[in-house]
Amino acid sequence: MRYPLSEEANKMQQPHLPDALAGSSQGRYLPGSSGGVVSSTIPRSQLPSNFNSSQFNLLSSEPYPSPSQTHCPFNPSQSPSQEMSSPRHRICLNVDGGGGECTGSAGGGGFLVVNIIAGSGLKTTQMLLRDLYCVLETDSVRKARSMIRTSTDYFEWDEVFEMEIEESRFLSILIYQWDARTRHRLCFYGGIDLTSLTQPNLSTLPNREQKEVDEPEDECQPLTSPLIARSGMHFEKIALQLEPRGVLYLQMGFLPMIALYMRRNLSAAYDTSLFGVSLDELVYRDRMLASLGVISDSVVPLLIRKCVEEVDRRGTEVVGIYRLSGSVWMKLQVRDLFTRTAEKIAQGLVKRSEKAVRGALAALDLSADAVPDIHAITGELHLHDR
Repeated sequence: MRYPLSEEANKMQQPHLPDALAGSSQGRYLPGSSGGVVSSTIPRSQLPSNFNSSQFNLLSSEPYPSPSQTHCPFNPSQSPSQEMSSPRHRICLNVDGGGGECTGSAGGGGFLVVNIIAGSGLKTTQMLLRDLYCVLETDSVRKARSMIRTSTDYFEWDEVFEMEIEESRFLSILIYQWDARTRHRLCFYGGIDLTSLTQPNLSTLPNREQKEVDEPEDECQPLTSPLIARSGMHFEKIALQLEPRGVLYLQMGFLPMIALYMRRNLSAAYDTSLFGVSLDELVYRDRMLASLGVISDSVVPLLIRKCVEEVDRRGTEVVGIYRLSGSVWMKLQVRDLFTRTAEKIAQGLVKRSEKAVRGALAALDLSADAVPDIHAITGELHLHDR
């Protein structure tokens, strides 16, 4: 099983939100923006919802925009002056050297966390059941894709993606229909202006962080990695109007890079067996393994070596192998697997038991059967090195 992005797909036209959509009020539903807000307090279901690892094997071809949907027709009700005055067009003009209104609008790098909850009103008259999945892009660069869901009108994904962005201005959400016989067809699309979201007041960030960490955990808070969870990230609930119809419910949050690298309360954010451990400690453990004759290379830490070996086996033909983000839930499964293995290895080292250590290493399975999404492995490798 794998989650491929073929070379043929890389040569296809990359789908993105047309300017007509980006300039409309339906394309931005971020609190604080001029486009207005359609918010919704939806009870969040248990994670994961109807998870089926075999779905990753179904993605045998890359999506492509339908010829009839590649370009959004101009909306006659919207005048050119209204379209050009939208935040999206002000950004474009500023990049080209005109209009100083949005100078410095790009808020720098950081972590964009998107929780895709569900989509409603996504029915069609052509068929009763169909398979849909979401693709997330920032400034036309593909960042993540969800699993396939099968339904008629209401599609529940409930997946969380943590994407590292650098001065990105626009988030595109594209919903494709999967088909085993033909290329995937773009069915629905929408977009959110990230300008207001990626411009937090950094001077007040530590106070806000401490305040939100001390508060009780919100039951609707999405599942995130431990470091993001300890940062006190604030999530905006959004109901995004899609084109040509339908509504997508999601939550979004942003953590600036300056806050991401604040090394505070690491003992609470990480477990002490593998993540959050100093590099010297990891190298010392590997030297102990080498002294037992279990491994031959004591220079490269075990986690890095295992992840790179798995990427070499089944990830070299995947386009954007280190760029695309795996779902948080699946990355946490990889983290838990490494953590349990590290604990068993530590117990074996204390007892100087070569058999126990070899058994722990043999149980470390990163194959496609155990971890269908290769991006979950590369994502955990990023977090470990961070």
